[in-house]
Amino acid sequence: MTQQNNLKSFVTNKLLKFDNIPIALLALAILPLPYVYYQIMRWVVCGFAINIILNHSKNNSWKGIFCFLAIIYNPINPLHLTKTSWVIVNIISAIVWILHEKISRVN
Repeated sequence: MTQQNNLKSFVTNKLLKFDNIPIALLALAILPLPYVYYQIMRWVVCGFAINIILNHSKNNSWKGIFCFLAIIYNPINPLHLTKTSWVIVNIISAIVWILHEKISRVN
């Protein structure tokens, strides 16, 4: 029974962390996927960015950064870039998100 609880704890605490969803989506976005994936990713990433702006970030610098990310990934009025440009933007966005997660855990 203990092994089952340990596995369940590992899955819920490490693998399925809700905050890591945008990071995973942005990392997967470097692959050649159907366009619908990128449309869904825009909604999710923009929503998570707005959530951080409104609820989680007390630092105005982070609010500004995530406001910028929400504008870039805005699904209603999408920004049109080349595939190469999007790969670069997605990698930078994932790195920013990872930094925010690490710094916010420390504080």
